[in-house]
Amino acid sequence: MTTATAAAAAAATRRWLPSSLRRLTTITTALHGGPPRYYGPVRDALPARPSPPLPGSPPPSAGRPPSVRRSFSSAAVQRKHQNFPPRPKPPPESEIEESFLKGSGPGGQKINKTNSAVQLKHVPTGVVVKCQATRSWSQNRTIARRLLADRLDDLARGGASRSAVVGEVRRRKKASSAKKSRRKYRRLAEEGQEDEAEEGQHEKEEGEEEDVEKVRVEGWREERRVEEERRRVLVMETTKMQGVPKGRAEERQKGAAVDGCHRVRGEEQSR
Repeated sequence: MTTATAAAAAAATRRWLPSSLRRLTTITTALHGGPPRYYGPVRDALPARPSPPLPGSPPPSAGRPPSVRRSFSSAAVQRKHQNFPPRPKPPPESEIEESFLKGSGPGGQKINKTNSAVQLKHVPTGVVVKCQATRSWSQNRTIARRLLADRLDDLARGGASRSAVVGEVRRRKKASSAKKSRRKYRRLAEEGQEDEAEEGQHEKEEGEEEDVEKVRVEGWREERRVEEERRRVLVMETTKMQGVPKGRAEERQKGAAVDGCHRVRGEEQSR
């Protein structure tokens, strides 16, 4: 490094050093004949900023690939509005007649006492709009001009205007949401009907099982009754053959019948 280059580097370095370090760099340059060298606490005391480039040296970005500037805006948001027509601009002020009126409706007595409502008339077409959206006079003027621009855009372009396109998109979204809601509740209703059908099938099966059990019990009772009748007849025939008196035979029949009834009740209770 030549002396001129070293001197230029030292001068460029001294411009951003504190006054206490400028004297040190001057002494270092005089002793070593080159750019200042910093060691120990002096190096730590330097501010954290990049050193200036030396005269004749390539720029710091030489040999590096070009940096790509990245945008933090969402691509989905950009795609969301890319199919909409541009927002119409308000007509020139020379074509507008502006007047200020007292507001009406809710908003307290303030809105009924001050001329905060803005009314605009487009002279060539005769379109009139009125805005009292806020209590601010300047905000109502801005909103009124936006409304007038939308009204003129609808008048000029019809179904291709921005407000018409936005309204159609909103209508489709609302219809799609309503369709999804109907589909959801229809599916829930079908699931409820399936559950009710399954419950009805279970109840039907249980009723059939109860009917079968009732028929079986009635058949068993009929068999018991026939068996008791057969026993009674057998006892009567045996009594006649043995010559037992009639009264005693009747007592035996009654005892057999009572025993049969008790036996049937005991079996029913055990079941």
